[in-house]
Amino acid sequence: MKKLVIIYCLLFFCFFISNTMYSQMTSGMVEYIVVADNSSILEKLNTINTTRSNKKMIEDSFKKGDEFRFIVTFNEEHSVSKGITTLENEKNSLSLNSLKLLSKGNDIVYTKLYKDSLLIQRPGYSNVLILASPLKWKLFSESKLINNRICFKATSSKIVENSSGKQEVPITAWYTKEISLPIGPSTYNGLPGLIIELTTNNGFLNYKAEKISLKKGANKKIKIPSKTILLEEEASRIAKKNYLNRKG
Repeated sequence: MKKLVIIYCLLFFCFFISNTMYSQMTSGMVEYIVVADNSSILEKLNTINTTRSNKKMIEDSFKKGDEFRFIVTFNEEHSVSKGITTLENEKNSLSLNSLKLLSKGNDIVYTKLYKDSLLIQRPGYSNVLILASPLKWKLFSESKLINNRICFKATSSKIVENSSGKQEVPITAWYTKEISLPIGPSTYNGLPGLIIELTTNNGFLNYKAEKISLKKGANKKIKIPSKTILLEEEASRIAKKNYLNRKG
């Protein structure tokens, strides 16, 4: 009985120290890598109506296994997510450009933590910020260990419109309550913990937190640009109109 009491005390102490430590974190940085499921890409090549030389070029490109990266910096009030790549890599890699396009790596995403506010700075909208709706997550008790952190499952979905029409894209995330910050790459955030892994586009895109840096007492300034706010629906309407004008 005495041993059980000691064990419970130790567990409570570790839990208390862990939560106290993370509650005092006021800034930090998380670096995510985005990789494509190459087997899925190569399998779908057979359904693409294009020349054999084009298929060979795409196949060779994705066999390189390029990675695209997001850097998310945050303080106690805001976070900002940016895609990063070198100009040289971007010029020479079709797969890297594809990853950047599919993961919306050209967008800069600002959030106000705990306030369900999501603002996107997108190329082609230089004078505005797009106000987007945060994802609605379904939480599960299912868990697994990722990089020595207990992570819990959450799912969501988003509607994507392209030349084939509107499609619902499923999203699966694994987040850790050990770092109770509602942060993730790009627009994927709002969970009761830091996203460690995320899969979307039917398993085609995979995000992983590779580096996590947490700081105490160093409140990094994050300035959200002062611009006109445009609703996401209006931005989509303008983009569709511009596409049709170019096509015509």
